[in-house]
Order: sequence, then structure tokens, then C-alpha cells
Amino acid sequence: MNSKKIIIIGSGITGMSVGCYLQMNGYQTEIYEKEPKVGGLCTSWKKGGYTFDDGLTWLVGSGERHIFNKFWKELGVIPTIKFEHDEVYAKVYLKDGTEFNLYSNAEKLRDEFIRFAPEDEELINRIYSAIKVISNSNLNLEKSPELFTYEDFQVFKETAGPYMKTVKEWEIKIKDFAQSFKSQFIRENFKRIFWFNPDTYMAYFILTLAWCDMGSCGYPLNSSIELSEAIQRRYEQLGGKVYLKSPVEEIVVDNNQASGIKIKKGEYKQADLVISACDGYTTIYKMLNGRFVDDDIRFIYDNLKPTQAKIKINLGLNVDRKDMPRYFNLSFSNTIKTSLDIEVDNFQVNTYSNQTFVKNGTSSLTVTINTDYFYWRNLYLNDKKLYRVEKQRIADEVIHVLDSKFRNVDNHIEVIDVATPVTFERYTNNYKGATLGWEKEEHSFINEKKIRKELPNLDNFFMVGHWTLVGGGLPSVMLQARNLAQLICAKDKKVFSAVIS
Repeated sequence: MNSKKIIIIGSGITGMSVGCYLQMNGYQTEIYEKEPKVGGLCTSWKKGGYTFDDGLTWLVGSGERHIFNKFWKELGVIPTIKFEHDEVYAKVYLKDGTEFNLYSNAEKLRDEFIRFAPEDEELINRIYSAIKVISNSNLNLEKSPELFTYEDFQVFKETAGPYMKTVKEWEIKIKDFAQSFKSQFIRENFKRIFWFNPDTYMAYFILTLAWCDMGSCGYPLNSSIELSEAIQRRYEQLGGKVYLKSPVEEIVVDNNQASGIKIKKGEYKQADLVISACDGYTTIYKMLNGRFVDDDIRFIYDNLKPTQAKIKINLGLNVDRKDMPRYFNLSFSNTIKTSLDIEVDNFQVNTYSNQTFVKNGTSSLTVTINTDYFYWRNLYLNDKKLYRVEKQRIADEVIHVLDSKFRNVDNHIEVIDVATPVTFERYTNNYKGATLGWEKEEHSFINEKKIRKELPNLDNFFMVGHWTLVGGGLPSVMLQARNLAQLICAKDKKVFSAVIS
């Protein structure tokens, strides 16, 4: 058995996943985490008898038809975490009172679009056909692409050809594609019907709806922290060790080789290999003091946009609101100012009524709303009183919008909890408070090759997570972790093995 010792920085889903796969392959690993619990952004917290969730809205691979289902089983997530696959993936409430259903089933979704825009049936059928190509694809992602032989590539190309062709065909921005509709209603509301950043490619719209059509994009009935703890249990069962309340201050380098870490107490921990599964900027410019950068890395942090900063308004209601959809987008006429330069006219809402999150007869809501990181950072550093006042003001305006639409919201609120981009930054060190890494936009994809897992002139070191790819999310970083474990095994001439829990 290989006794190589590997230290992993960060106990988010990425860190614990790579830890699991390395333990499965005979490595001795330790995870160091600055917070008192695992999970990173995939977490939940309690306040006033309510559980508020951050991180997991739906999970790709919740159903058997997607290859990620097998990977989640390897990590102990399934069957520990239970999922439901709703008929309506999300409901969209438009300003004029119109309600649009984003059905999980592709046929029903096609019919819903045609109901609003019969004149665009041909274009709608193109969307439908693309969804079906993806949902009927059976990608084999078992092997890391970095390890593909020529024969592997040819086999993958043969099986994944229609999938890859469809993704390529839909590399058009959502805002540009919207103008293809004849229906003025759809043209004006398309970015509301699916509320990704309008600069995101349509391919992501197609992929998400295809996963729904496969029955592999389910809503968890358990909280995000339970998912994180399921992977922690799997990791510890495999022999891994997690050290909480152990923030890493420095990655120690000897002769251009990572040789260990120093934690906050100044204590040195030796390692044969160090993996950073935490924030990229913190790793490169703080833990490594900016010593291992080149023009590509400088370009990335100077020019690529992190994902849109968000505020989360969590509400505990002493009434069961099962009348509200589980997941919806609500547009409204009177905008809410969330920073000096940003006014929003819509937000997303998750509704929780099951007893994992609330006591019987109550419910909790999580409202996600766009904002600007620098506005909140400035307030937090220079005017804590105004910082608190602004949090309350936005919460009050959000409550007013919800009350106007659904009634009996305001008079049933027992708990209000507001998280700003600074909250996410403080708890996870995430660059500019961004929770999903780099924004999925054209400029990011053009420069994606500049984003790397290794740093120049530094050996025995890897980075992994949503700062080493464009487009974060739990499935993406889990796959990255699995692929990195394969790469490490290959470098050590070991045959990678993964087993279901």
C-alpha cells in the first residue's frame, strides 16, 4: 500500500470528495478546515427553531439515468440523501400576473412554450429536440479526460458525438437567442422564464432541462449539511481524518516543492503532496504569498468575472406554506435597490415545509437576490450600523413583495436571517463573495485554458474546485475531485479504483 501522505485544505464537497477517492486508492490523507463544521458552502444553519439552507437546490445525478448517480453512491450521498422529482421543476411568476411552468418533462415543457407562442412552434421544437438529445445521451465519464488514450478519445467521441454537437450548436447567449422568437411576449420574458445570467450560453439552459427530463435533477428532502456530513462519514470510514477549527495560514514550500502547511497556531504539518480545495485567490496570493504566478494567473484574477454576488434572505414562518411552489422566480414592478448601482425586479425563492427544515405546521423561505460585492464590503468595513440597516431594509422590501403576491407572509414571520456576499466571504474565504466560481460567460470560456490545477514552478501541489473551471456547482467539483484522484494515481503508476459505499 502506498503510504504517501496528502494534506487537503478545505472540507467542502471538493475536498472531502478528493479525500474519499484518494483513501480508496491507498493514500493517507488529512483535511484541514477553518470552520467548526464540514461542508463549506454546502451547509445549513439553525435559527429560532428553523433550519436555513445554502448550497443545494437540486442535484444532478439524483436519478439512476445519470452517471453521476454512481459517483454519489461511491461518496455515500445516495441513498443517505432522499430526493423528489417534481412535475414542475420551477414556476415563473411574471410581472403581468402570468404564470409559466418550467416542466421537468420535455414534452410538457414544449407544450407550455407553444401555449404562449404558437407562432414559434418550429423554434420551440428545436429546443425540445436538443433537450431530448442530451437526456437520451449516456456519457461515460468514468475516466478523466486528461488520461485519455487515442482509443479512449475515439470511443468517447463515438458515444458522446450527438451530445457534444448539440452543446456546440447552442453556444449562443440567452439574451441573443431570445430575439429569435416571433412572440413579443417570449422575447421580452425569456430571460425571466429561465433566469440564468443572460450572457450565459443557451447550452446550460438545455443541459439543465435535459437533466430534469431524465429524472436526474431532484430536490433533496435533506439539508445541505446532511449531504456534507454523509460524505464526511464516508471519508472517515475510509480512514481519512478531518481537523476542524484549523485554518491554514501558509503552504510550506522547499526547493519549489510543497512540503506541508502551517496552521493558525504556527504548527507545521508535513505532507508529500498538498491539495488546495478552497478559495483560489486565498491559496495563490495568501497561503503562497503570490510567489507562483504567471501572466495567465494574473490575467484570470484581473479580467475574469466571478459569479454574480448574491444576498440570501431567510424567513421562518409560523404557518405551513405548502401553497407556495418549492422553487420559483418572482418578478415585480417596483424594483429593490440592492447596492448603489443595482436594482432588481425579480428574485428566486426556495420553500421548505418538510420536517428536516422546520417543525410541523411551519415553513421557511430562502430568497436569493442579485447584488454587488464591493458595496457590502465597503459597508462592513466602514459603517457596520448602515450595513445592518441595509440588510433589514432589503429584507423588509422582499417581505413586502412576497406578501403582495401570496398574502399572509408578513404577519407570520418569526425569524429573519440575512446573508450578504461578505457573509460568504467571511465563512469560506470565497473570492469577492462569489459562491460558484467563475461566471459562465463567453469571455470566461474563451480564456478557460488559462485556468489550471497546477501552479508554475511548484511541484507536489494541486488546486481543485470551482476556481479551477468555469461553471461551479456540486456535480462539477465532485467530478473534478474524482478526476484529480485518477491523475495522482496515474503519476504514481497506480490503477485507480472506486467502490460504492
